[in-house]
Amino acid sequence: MGIMKREMERQAERDFSVLVVITKHNGKETIRERDLCDSNWAETVRYIANGEWTDIERVHRLYTGEDVTRLIAEECSRLWDLRDEPLADWQKDFLRDNGVGKRRAVEAAE
Repeated sequence: MGIMKREMERQAERDFSVLVVITKHNGKETIRERDLCDSNWAETVRYIANGEWTDIERVHRLYTGEDVTRLIAEECSRLWDLRDEPLADWQKDFLRDNGVGKRRAVEAAE
């Protein structure tokens, strides 16, 4: 399978995924409530990248149960890089907890 075809399949999976966001507050895990039409990949990344949700524990695809937290963290990291703003502590924790390498802004702050 060619690289371009694989990338197109990955993008299609992202476009049509329903994601369940699990948050943790005071040691208790809950599922983030939102409208079904806002449960897709793009909206999930937007909520996290814009700081609307800061207590993310994990993100799973509903139809497979696959943990996609690292992929979401990588995409948020790219968006935060483009914004070129200092990261809040929760953003640094989110990237570090999900194995995403240091960004320019994190390195400059440390």
